[in-house]
Amino acid sequence: MVIEDHWTDYELFSDTLPDKYFPKGANWLMLGPSGPRRLRLAVEHLCQHRGGICFCIDLDPRWVVKLLKKGKIAVHR
Repeated sequence: MVIEDHWTDYELFSDTLPDKYFPKGANWLMLGPSGPRRLRLAVEHLCQHRGGICFCIDLDPRWVVKLLKKGKIAVHR
């Protein structure tokens, strides 16, 4: 059984977002973890609900934590 009521919650939340900062029809760039949690899916759904396309850059938080522990704030290739 798949419960999709969380999509309705995100759509209702969309009504609270100011158009000044989240213009309808705009494309979004999301920088964050791709999974396994719902964050990426929630952001994608919000963007699509508002008429845009969401582009995602996967940022593994474990990698960030490792860099911070090593004191590497800026990484250059």
